[in-house]
Amino acid sequence: MSQKEVIAAIISERAAQDEQWGPQHHPDGLEELGPLGPPMEASARRSLYYRTNWAGILLEEVGEALQAKTPEELRNELVQVAAVVVNWLEDLEKR
Repeated sequence: MSQKEVIAAIISERAAQDEQWGPQHHPDGLEELGPLGPPMEASARRSLYYRTNWAGILLEEVGEALQAKTPEELRNELVQVAAVVVNWLEDLEKR
């Protein structure tokens, strides 16, 4: 996949996120990571997953990527990770 194709896939995923969830505005959630950030205990990580904040959403997507079984599944999950990062950046800029 070329760089242009990768970026096109991320843009497509961002559009799909907006279509599925609408505009997203969440707190960053960084304060819940603590001053050192990851690694965290599993229970703390799970609590972030169930919160609607960007840190939790991103960690959940990264966790899914780390569990991918095939190169295609990993590619799809990494595109979702990248799209969440873009979405977070967009939200940050709007504040």
